[in-house]
Amino acid sequence: MLLFLFSCVMPMLDTSDGMLVESDDHATYEVSKVDRSISSSVRLVIKYDAVDAGHASGNYFKHGKHKFIITAAHVVDGGEVWIQDGLEVVKSETLWVDKERDIAIIRPMGELSETKPVKFKINMDNNKVGTIIRYAGYPSHLGKMVLQGMVAKQTEQRVVLQCWALPGSSGSIIFDDKGRAVGVLSAVAVEMNPFVGIPELQENIVYAGRLDFIDRKFLKGVLDGEP
Repeated sequence: MLLFLFSCVMPMLDTSDGMLVESDDHATYEVSKVDRSISSSVRLVIKYDAVDAGHASGNYFKHGKHKFIITAAHVVDGGEVWIQDGLEVVKSETLWVDKERDIAIIRPMGELSETKPVKFKINMDNNKVGTIIRYAGYPSHLGKMVLQGMVAKQTEQRVVLQCWALPGSSGSIIFDDKGRAVGVLSAVAVEMNPFVGIPELQENIVYAGRLDFIDRKFLKGVLDGEP
């Protein structure tokens, strides 16, 4: 059983061409790998009838002339999605959704002045098991956090992470240690406790939709609005 990590609204606390492949510039990435996940991370506010109903996460990318956000499909399923940009919020439009992988591509309907996009690059390795990963997101009421883990398993459409996640983390992009996108954080495992007979969250078993099916032609078609 899986639990999607869309969060109910909580007050924020101040806790003060072919494939898209990363180049092998390890020295450059050692400096920027954490910055990449942090700087592109955005908080998404879900509204129903103009009322805040929850929040999720996503990451802001650029590809050619286009700027876009990748998040989880269940985040955009129903309500309006607004992008937190400093003290402002910017409405988004949904460009593409894959419910099987739980991935969506959305686009700001205005300029984001505080958040800057990063170049979109994907980990195309066939075997991702053992890959060290990290992501930045907005779990629960904790504000922006950066977490690290490892790919423990992969299937055709998903990677399973030994990591940690809470509601509000949905849609965070999982990056490898070269700054390449691995997947989109989707859900945590839920297991039945045999002793008390109730389901329990397994917050350290995290599921993410794989992104390595995306190539330049596909992405260009989505961003250009081609069928």
